Amino acid sequence: MTQGTWEQIVALAPSLAGHRPLLTILPQTDDANPSAESELLLLERFMRIRCEAPDAWEALPADLAEQHDHYLYGWPMCNPGWGARP
Repeated sequence: MTQGTWEQIVALAPSLAGHRPLLTILPQTDDANPSAESELLLLERFMRIRCEAPDAWEALPADLAEQHDHYLYGWPMCNPGWGARP
């Protein structure tokens, strides 16, 4: 994965020929100001994490949200659509 400023990516364009790019534009942050990171929206944080570890993101189970109790606490899986546990 290649990351960088627009200028850095443009400079690498010849080496990326033939690849399908996925472009994620994140808001500019001040690395010297750690509070700037906390001001990012939650979705932007997830996108940044996804860009930094795409293989780990793809390895998550597709039903993670629905079956989170199973994955977090080891509870038996509930049937899809059941909602709350009895």
